[in-house]
Order: sequence, then structure tokens, then C-alpha cells
Amino acid sequence: MGAKTEKLKSLVKNGIGFVKEHWNKPLEGESLSIKEFASYCFGTMGICGFTFICGETIVFAQGYFAGSIMGISLMDFSIISIIALVVRYLTLYMEPLAMTVFENLGHINKNTARKCIIAYCSTIAVGIALYFVPSAPFEKVIKGLPQIVANILVISGASNLFNWFMRKKLCRKFGRYKPFMMLYGIPIAVISSIIPFVPSSLEYTQKLVLLHALFTLRTRFTLLYSDTPQAIVAVITPNTVERQKIYSIGGIFLGFLRSIFRILFPVMIIVTGGYLDVRSYQVFIPVLSAISILLGMAFVNVKERVIETYEDKPKVDFKKSAKALLSNKYFWITNASSIFAGWTGFADGVLNYFLIYNMRLEWVSGFLSIIGITSVVGNLLTPLLVKKFEKRTILLSLRGIWLGVTACYLLAIAANSLALLMLCIFVRSAISAACNGLNLGFNADILDYHQWKTGERADNMSTMFGWFTAPFQTAFGIVIPLLLKYVGFTSDWDVLFDSAIFTDVIRIYVFVTMGALVLATLPFFFYDLTRAKHDQCVEELKRRVYGNGTGAEPAMAVAGAGEGEAAAAEIPASEQFVEDSASETMADGATAGATVTEVSDDEK
Repeated sequence: MGAKTEKLKSLVKNGIGFVKEHWNKPLEGESLSIKEFASYCFGTMGICGFTFICGETIVFAQGYFAGSIMGISLMDFSIISIIALVVRYLTLYMEPLAMTVFENLGHINKNTARKCIIAYCSTIAVGIALYFVPSAPFEKVIKGLPQIVANILVISGASNLFNWFMRKKLCRKFGRYKPFMMLYGIPIAVISSIIPFVPSSLEYTQKLVLLHALFTLRTRFTLLYSDTPQAIVAVITPNTVERQKIYSIGGIFLGFLRSIFRILFPVMIIVTGGYLDVRSYQVFIPVLSAISILLGMAFVNVKERVIETYEDKPKVDFKKSAKALLSNKYFWITNASSIFAGWTGFADGVLNYFLIYNMRLEWVSGFLSIIGITSVVGNLLTPLLVKKFEKRTILLSLRGIWLGVTACYLLAIAANSLALLMLCIFVRSAISAACNGLNLGFNADILDYHQWKTGERADNMSTMFGWFTAPFQTAFGIVIPLLLKYVGFTSDWDVLFDSAIFTDVIRIYVFVTMGALVLATLPFFFYDLTRAKHDQCVEELKRRVYGNGTGAEPAMAVAGAGEGEAAAAEIPASEQFVEDSASETMADGATAGATVTEVSDDEK
């Protein structure tokens, strides 16, 4: 017993000594000290608190707030997604400009600056003019059509101008992502707190246009804030092993505050009337927003270490780079999968619906949110599984299990068994977390392979795949409200108290999820980038950079940098199709012969 006690004391003493030694000093070969890693974990935990606010409570999509309380028709969400898609293609000229602004941290030549000003200001002007176009002639399509288009154009043009200004003033000193992750939480909190006070008694057209404007404006900030906590990992460290540690261990913290909110929110709103009472959102959304902002401030100690040169920066040939990108089959595989990946968690709402509309136990949903803790298991298992098996094999196996578990939702509902439904979602949570980690790994490997093959970093151009996948995502999103309408569920959520309609709706949720799982998995049967092949690519890239010191090949001092950004760009279709339109293209630019520069708060 005494020996065990001494061993325990020794472990504690060594642990304390390790923390003291490396609190401000990174391990050999790594970039982050324990202090900075803790800052990343707690900072992103606060930042991702907004994923609960913006993605699960105050959402412009079918749900309790916009659907039940505000009375927005399910079909209108789908129509707006089509409008947003059309506007995106009509304003596609802005995306290469936004890419150039991002690439150069806002410092662009006069000719490009002139093009940006003309493009952005003309977009705003057209949008303002559309506010004065009568909406009555277009009401067969959707009420307020000209004004909805105006919202997209005005907010898109204005936000691009504002982000350009912010990049030019802040990014060279503080980094590509950090300024936005430190500042943009404030407008997100303000807008999210204002939205619940929009009167539900407003005339439908006015209400729809006003809500759409507020949600679209908020999305312009979330794109550079709560949507990019993992994108910054690519520029925090050039060490691929250290990046995986941040993805896995940091991923546990990523959803921690969100999980706490999921537990507390249903309990807190008991006093205000529950999910279906607007007071619940008016009172508690500002509170949750304030907590998220304050905790997110811990991010201040995180530093970006980027590959960057500000002098004689070589220009990238857009057509040549695009052609090389489109010839990479692995990008097509992952992007084809992403079309349906956003709907693989569609059936998760079944648990809350079951509690609220079937068992009448709304308050229990908060306590049951603890099942999300199993995502930790998935995060921790992923690195271990990857050491023993190919990523493709793991993904196919896990998706197969996920498919079977989702089918069991129907058995649980039919048996009226809360315990079985909880068990199914418990397992699903662990599996989906592991699959998310694998997707980050796929993106990293593909970017390494692409750099080896072409000599160029693909993160500059990777968002262009959205030009091809967006129509399919939108079309898939339209199918769901049509199916729900067929069984009698449109904008009146009270119909879910009817057991027959409730059962039909649950079946649609489950079968759509199963279909999405199958379609999102099929492309990976053609994925053949093995670990051995990837490692050969990385070794060759290292030889190009360090072998002769000439810089003859475009350098990749950060192997695979940018994969976090590529993953962040994959906004679930259920959230993207309404709020995100003509979004700012994000690109990260490493250049030939560039050196690794650490950007801190004290440097210009």
C-alpha cells in the first residue's frame, strides 16, 4: 500500500513539475505551450457556445422558434434557399475578389481595390433599389421576394467591404482568424438577443423579410467566428501530430459549453413557458450569449504561426489552379459526400419531439442532453483507431453501424421506449464524433497529396467546389418539407400532438437520415489514398523544402495547413441553405520560399 502511495505521489509531483516547466515553454518540436493550448480549449469552448444559440435555438429553419412561434412556413425556408442559391451564382464575381482580399490580408493593389469597390458598392445599390419594388406580383413564389433578394445583396456587399477593412487593419498584426474570433462574438450576441423581440403579430411579409435580414446579417459574422474554431488550427502549428492532438483533445472542449447549454436551457425555460414560449428566448438567449463571449475571451493568448511573405508575393493563376483542383478525384469524393453529410444528423431531433409531443416531458430533454458526452469517447478513440486501420475502413464500418442504430429509432418510438431511444442516440453520438475526426484527417491527407502532385496549396481554391455542390444540397433540402407537407406538417406544430401525424413525421426524419448516410458514404468506396501513399507524399514534400535549400519547388513548411478551413466550409445544409448566401470566400495563401512567421499581440 505504501509503495502505491509513493508512486501516486511521484506521479502527481512529476505532473506538477511538467506543467510548470511547459506552462510557457512548448515541448520540443511543438509550437504550443500548455498555457496557449488551454487558452485555445477554453476560448473555443466559449466561441462554440454560439453554435447552440445560432444552430439549435434561434435558427431560421424549421424548429420551435422560427416555425412554431413565428409561424414561418416550412416551404418558405426551402424557397428562400433556392433564392439564395440563384443570387449566389448571379454574384459569383465577388468570390474571386473576396479570395484575393483574404489571400493578401486586405492589402491589395489599386486595380483590384477598384474592382472590389465597384463590385461591392454596385451590389449594395441594386439591393437598396429592390427594397422599393412591390412584392405583390411575386407572392405566388413567396411573399416579400424582392425584399428578400435585397437583404442578401445589401448585407453581402456591405459585409465584404467591412471584412476587407478589418483584414487590412488587423490581420497583419494579429493573424488571419484571431481578430474575428475575438471581436465578432459581440455583434452575434446582440443580433441573437434582438431576434426574439421581433413581434410574431407582424404581417407575414414584414415578419419574414425582417427575420431573414437579421439572420442573414448574423450569418455574415458567424462565418468568421463560431464557424471557424478548427480552421485556425492549420495556422497555429506546423506540426501535424500536434494538430491532431488539438483536433482530438481540443474537440472535447469544443462542444462542452454547448452540451452544458443543452442541459440547462430546457430546465431554465420551465419558468418562462418552455420551448414554445417566446419569453424563453427573450430572457435566456442574452444570458447564454454573455457567458459565451466572456469565456471566448480566453482565446486572447492563442497565436497564429503562418507561412507568409508580404514582399514580392507571387500571383496564383486562377484558371491553372482551378484546373488542377478539379482534376483531383479525392476532392470530388469528399465534396460529393458533403452534399448529404449535413443531413446525417437530421433524426437527432426525434428525441426532443418524442419528449415534448409524445410523452409531454419537455423539461427532461435538458437532462438527457448529457448523452452527448459520448462524443468524447469518439474523439479519444479516433487517433487510436487510425494507428491500426486505414481511415477509409474505419469510416465505412462506423457509418454501417450508424445506419443500423438510426433504424432502431423507429423500434424505440414504436415501443414507446425512452431508454432504447436514449441508448441509440448515445451510440450515435460517439460514432458521429469519430466520423467528424476522420473527415478532418481525410482533408489533411488530400491537401498533402494535392500539394505533392501540383506544387500548390489547395486551400486557396477549395471553396470553389461549393459552386457545384450547392444546387444538389438545395434540391435535397427541398425534398424534406415536401414530404412533411404530404403527411400534414407545414407551419402548425400543434399537429404533432396527433399521434398519427407524429409517427409519420418521425418516419420521414429517420428514413431521410438513413438515405443521407448511405449517399454520404458511397463516394468513399472509391477513396484509395492509403496511409503509406500519403506518407510517401509527405516525405517527398519535406525533401523539396529542406533537401537542397533552393526553394525550387513551392514550399509546404506546414504540411496540410488549411484542412481545418476546408472542413469549416462544409456548413450543414440544414443551416446553410437559408442563412448563407453569396458568402465570403475564405482562402489561405502560402507562397513559394515563404518563411514561418509567428504573429503575436506584440508584433506588427
